[in-house]
Amino acid sequence: MGSIKGIIKDNNDRPVADVTVMIVTGPSHPDIAPLSDEEGRFDLSQLAAGNYTIKAYGDVESESIPVTVFHRKTAFVEIWLDIGSKKSQNDKIDIYSNSASSLSKQPLRRNNEIDEVKG
Repeated sequence: MGSIKGIIKDNNDRPVADVTVMIVTGPSHPDIAPLSDEEGRFDLSQLAAGNYTIKAYGDVESESIPVTVFHRKTAFVEIWLDIGSKKSQNDKIDIYSNSASSLSKQPLRRNNEIDEVKG
């Protein structure tokens, strides 16, 4: 068994609490949906090795984030949500992920369009 741990931050690099993290796809897994704590941390444990897709649901919803879990290892994911200020419907929302398999910030959504990943 392995796990996915991570942190959720806003566009000002502050942790975001009370964001639900869910497994969207992956091998058979427990039906869990933890909330991020006051420090933005979350933990999805007791996961079979394999490829998963997770999403974060808070004031904004993240795009699907691919994560690979290895046996007896922990995958770490950082998710940035642009929720630090009031936005109008026409303002840009950027959602970023930084997973263990990729060390650079990757824009996942900009104005509801998928961006190309830049390394």
